[in-house]
Amino acid sequence: MRIYKVRNIRDRFWSKVNRTSTCWLWAAATDKDGYGAFMVGSKKNHTKRMKKSHRISYQWAKGPIANGLEIDHICRVRECVNPDHLEAVTHRINWMRGDNHAAKNMTKTHCRKGHEYSGKNLRVNSLGKRCCKMCDRDRKRIKRTQVKIIMSKNSSVRRTS
Repeated sequence: MRIYKVRNIRDRFWSKVNRTSTCWLWAAATDKDGYGAFMVGSKKNHTKRMKKSHRISYQWAKGPIANGLEIDHICRVRECVNPDHLEAVTHRINWMRGDNHAAKNMTKTHCRKGHEYSGKNLRVNSLGKRCCKMCDRDRKRIKRTQVKIIMSKNSSVRRTS
């Protein structure tokens, strides 16, 4: 007969963490996105499931995560479970702090041609993208000129025939 040593869940959790001078790195299983994964609950009473380790760490240190909020790694290290590096924020804030294309574009203050994205020069399109009104006007002016040239060529071709 085997005798199993029952360990406290917190002892089991923290045994899987490598503490460095800054981040506390999760050294056990990770999910497909690189976040730490920790099994909680009991098979006996059908509560056994995988939870993200950084969420567990945050909840133990700072309390429950409010509805509509998610945990952001301020240090930008997905394996980190240091509660001081974790913050409960909205999805938009978490997304905007990330290293994605949209977040980089939102930090831009000027368009490609150097016009400022502000005041009367700013237009937000139906997709939420910021547009420079000066550049829009320039594009429309060029398009009108091109149409006029094409129309004048077509009318001159008809006259000669």
